Formats: sequence, C-alpha cells, structure tokens
Amino acid sequence: IHLIYSTALGGDVDHETSLYNLITPTGTVSHTGYGGLALGGGMSHASRWLGAAVDNFVELELVKSTGEVIRVNAESDPELFWALRGNGFNFGVVTEIVVQCHDMPNNGMVRGAPIAFPDVKADVTMLDWLKHISSPDRKPDESVQFGCIPTPDGNTASALVPVLIGGTEESRKEYCDNLATFGEGAVARMDTELPYVALQAALDDAFPHQLGYYDKGSFL
Repeated sequence: IHLIYSTALGGDVDHETSLYNLITPTGTVSHTGYGGLALGGGMSHASRWLGAAVDNFVELELVKSTGEVIRVNAESDPELFWALRGNGFNFGVVTEIVVQCHDMPNNGMVRGAPIAFPDVKADVTMLDWLKHISSPDRKPDESVQFGCIPTPDGNTASALVPVLIGGTEESRKEYCDNLATFGEGAVARMDTELPYVALQAALDDAFPHQLGYYDKGSFL
C-alpha cells in the first residue's frame, strides 16, 4: 500500500511508485491533482486492469466540518467509505488517501501513442475497432481508444491509441501491427516503447491549467 497526500499530483505518485516497480491509477495527465481526480472516480490508462482510482482505496483521512479528524476504511465505517469512493467531496476534507499498489511488469515499459488512419476511412476504422474491443479474448492490461488527432497540414486524421502494459516487447509490437491493418490500413504510426511515467506525461502540454476540463466515458 502507498500513502498519498491529497495535494499530490498524479505525476508525483507515478514517479514514487515507479521507483519500486509499482503502479496505482492516477489519471492520464500527470499534472492533475491526485486528490480531486481520485475522489471523483479517477480513470487511468490502466483502468481496464486496475479499475478506477477509487477501486484502489484502502483508507482515507477525513477532516469533518466540526474539525474532527477521522480515519475511514471498510471496517471502521463501511457506509462512509463507500460514499467517499466517487462522491468524496461532500463529506469533509480528505487530506490523506491510502491506496493499493500493484506490481508493474516489464520494469515499467509499455507501448503506446497513436496509429493514424485517413479521415475518410474513419467509419471502417471504427467498425474494425468496435469488433476488436468487443472480443472476449482481450487482456485486461491492454486498451485501445478511438479518436481524432490533428495533422501537420491543419486537418485531422482518425486514430487508434493503444496502451499495452503486459506481454513482451515483441508481442506488443505484433499487437500494434495488427491494429495498423484496420480501416484498410494506417497512414502513419507513432506507437513506440516508452516508460509508463513518460506515457502519463505525454498529454500534459495539450491540457494546460485553468481551462476547467471535464472528461467522461460514453457509448456511441
């Protein structure tokens, strides 16, 4: 387990846990405050494997409106512990969060980054992607998102964005080789091997502070 002060950034947690080859969900942008992200749920690149941040809570320190400081866990107050896991802003000020950490395979090396397809082939690319992600054979430590990315000429391309945590370097490369065949073929590949902490920081510049982001999953 790992104790996290609620004011820590996700990147701080990633750095400290990586020193011991451990991982816990901290979001997808490293300069996000961990406390706010986690108390609202906290999805991450590893959530298919590890769940949301709240699924890894072990205990929280809470300052009540009376000023009383209490420790909350599944044994001491199961109803409050349940409520804090996703609705944690409404019951006081959480100052510490104790979380479950997990062994990180491959010394923290993963494969990720976009694989781009022509925008005019977005429909067939998405259909191939939907078929792929609905397969019961998918492993929990792999995820693939579909979206759009900007191109150097100012236009957009459709893209598949894999994050592969387990397996070998060769198996992760083969997985992405297969993705590149979707939608009648990729036009550019940026997928590469990189440390998980680097992947976590890859989107930082695209999400500067003070813009009030809100992100959620949806079904199409």
